[in-house]
Amino acid sequence: MVAECSPCGDNVGQITDYQGGARDHSGIDIVIQGNDHTVYSTTPGKVIAMSRSGDIDVDGARGWNIEIMDADGVVRRYQHLNDFAEGLKVGDTVSAGQPIAQEGHTGECYSSNGGDGTHLHYEVYQMYDTN
Repeated sequence: MVAECSPCGDNVGQITDYQGGARDHSGIDIVIQGNDHTVYSTTPGKVIAMSRSGDIDVDGARGWNIEIMDADGVVRRYQHLNDFAEGLKVGDTVSAGQPIAQEGHTGECYSSNGGDGTHLHYEVYQMYDTN
């Protein structure tokens, strides 16, 4: 599946979905095209996790990632990031459309077009204990 999207401002990307093999893939992959690889929060919420685990030289599928939980306990996870927005930390409140990171290729990233695998993995899940 490939579709054009416009995540924010002048950024234009492609949404791709990898479903091959025995690999579990619980989100969508978005390749941001152009020179601006900024990742924006899709919802207002609280930053509940930030991790630099799984950097390019370290074993870890998610790579650098951020999790943001909204008031209803729905979490958005952003994976394979190269950098976080300056000053952003766990416990911060973010607004929809706020820059939170840069798209990257940390963790396990695969390319179907011969590139370096740079993309944003985006997934949404329900957090049952919101305390």
